[in-house]
Amino acid sequence: VVIAQRGQNALKQECNRILQAVRQDIKTQAVDDACTRLIFPLVCRKIRSLLTETAIEGSVDVFADNLKHLLLTRPITGIKVAALDPGFTHGCKLAILDTDGKVIKTDILYLQSGNRNVKAASFRTIDAHKLCKFQSEYNFDTIAIGNGTACRETESAIAKIINDSKFSGLVKYTIVDERGASIYSVTPLASAELPTLDSNLRSAVSIGRRVLNPLSEYVKIEPQHLGVGQYQHDIPQTRLSNRLEAVVTEAVSFTGLDVNKCEQHMLERIAGLTKARAKAIISARAALGGYSNREQIREVKGIGPKTYEQCIGFLRVYPNSCPKTTAKKKARGESDEDSDYEPTVARKRKLKSSGKPSKSQKVSSVVRYLDQTSVHPESYEFTEKLVKDQGLNLCDIGSKQFVFQIRKLNAGELISEKFPVGTVKFILDALSQELSTDYRDQFAKPIFKENVTCAESLTVGVELEGRVSNVTHFGAFVDVGVERDGLLHTSKMRGQTLRLGQRVLVALLKKDHKGIGLGLINVLE
Repeated sequence: VVIAQRGQNALKQECNRILQAVRQDIKTQAVDDACTRLIFPLVCRKIRSLLTETAIEGSVDVFADNLKHLLLTRPITGIKVAALDPGFTHGCKLAILDTDGKVIKTDILYLQSGNRNVKAASFRTIDAHKLCKFQSEYNFDTIAIGNGTACRETESAIAKIINDSKFSGLVKYTIVDERGASIYSVTPLASAELPTLDSNLRSAVSIGRRVLNPLSEYVKIEPQHLGVGQYQHDIPQTRLSNRLEAVVTEAVSFTGLDVNKCEQHMLERIAGLTKARAKAIISARAALGGYSNREQIREVKGIGPKTYEQCIGFLRVYPNSCPKTTAKKKARGESDEDSDYEPTVARKRKLKSSGKPSKSQKVSSVVRYLDQTSVHPESYEFTEKLVKDQGLNLCDIGSKQFVFQIRKLNAGELISEKFPVGTVKFILDALSQELSTDYRDQFAKPIFKENVTCAESLTVGVELEGRVSNVTHFGAFVDVGVERDGLLHTSKMRGQTLRLGQRVLVALLKKDHKGIGLGLINVLE
C-alpha cells in the first residue's frame, strides 16, 4: 500500500498552525516519526484488512452463485442413461441406469486408443461391440461421460461408434462434470445406497444420476468439493461452509420435494428439518404406506408447530405418489376426480387451539389437492374460496382450463388485510402452473452431441457453441468440447453477465500452448 506524501505534508501544516510556540525542527521530527512508526502502518493495515474482506466476500458470492446454478441444472427425465467414468489403465467404468436412476447393469470397458491404454485394438473392438449389445438390450439413448482423465479419448471412441451407426437407434452423449464423484463413492451414504458395488463403479453411477436428477446427486457431496469457486482454500472455512449450506437449503426448498418419493438426504436440506426429523418422516412414511396429505406430517414425532410451519410449504403430496391411496382408488374403481376431499374449514373444527391434533383425534387420510402445490396450509382457506368464486374445482389443479382461468385474475383485486398483494401473487403463481412444472426448467440443461471436436482442427475466428463451466471475477471458463476449457475474459463479454451452465456462442480469438482465448458472440439460454 502506497500512501501519498501529501498526507504527511498536510499533517505538518496542521501541526504548525496549532503548535506555533513549539520549535519547527521538533514538530517536523515528531510528525515524521508518528507517520513512519504509527500512522502509516495503521492505515496500511486498515486498507489491507478492508481489501481482504472485500475479496473474501466477493469470492464467497461467486462460489455461492456458481453452486446455486450447478444445483439447479435442469434434470433430463424419462430416459435411460449409460454412464462412463473414463480411464486408461483400469478402463472405463460403465453403469446403466433406468429412468429412476436405479442400476441395471455395470461393467468395465476398454474403449480408447493411445499408448497409455494397456489393451490392444482387438480388445477395444470387442468392448465397443459389447457396448452396442448393451444398448440394444437395455435400450438407453443417452451416454454420460465424466470429464476427468481420458474423457476426450473416450468421447472420440463413442462418437466413432455413433457415426458408424453401430447403435440400434438414435444415441447421443453429453459430457458431465465429475468433480466430487470419487469423494462421494467412498462415503457412508454411497456404501448404504450401493453396498454391492465397487467404489469405482459408484462414481459412474453418480455421473449418470447427475443427468437424471442433478440436485439430488450434488446434494450428497460437500459443496467445497464441487470446485465451482475460486480461492476457496484462502477463505475462512466456517464462513464459506455456512453460506454454501444456506444455498443448498434454498435450492432444495424452492425446488420442492415429493414427500412420498424423496430420499432422506434431500429431506435433511429442507428448511426447518434436521437429520433426526427427516429420518422420522421417512420412518412414518414407511409405517403409513405413504402420506395421503400434508396434515399427516404434523403427527410425526419431532415435528412441532413451528417446524411444521417452516417446512411444510416445500413438501408436496401427490395423490398418485401414495401407494396406499392409489391402491384404494383402484379397488373402488375411482379416478382422481372421485377422491375424497375435506375442506379446510371442516378440518379446523377438529383441531385444538394449539393447531395440533390430540391423541384422541386421528388425522384424516383424504386427499387434499392443494398439497400438490407450493401454497402453504395457512393460505388454504383463502385459496379454496378464491377457486370456488371462479367456478373452478380443486381437483382440476394443473389442467389447461384451470391454469387459463387463474392467469386472468388480477392480484390487486383480491388482496385483504391478512393477504397482501405479495402473498396473493404467490398463490396465483402456484395455481397457474401445471403440476409437472419444475422450478429448474428455467435453468440450463446439458448439451448433447453426436460427434467430437478436436483442438487441432480449430482455427482462429471459428464460431463455437459451449457451456459455461466456471465463473470468476476476471471472466468465465467455457467448455467448447475440446481438451480444455477456454477463457472468456471480462473484456470480451460485451457487457454481459454470465452464470454457470449457460449455453453461449463464442468465437475463437487465440489458441496456443498457454490456453484458448474466446470472445462472446451471443448468450443462447
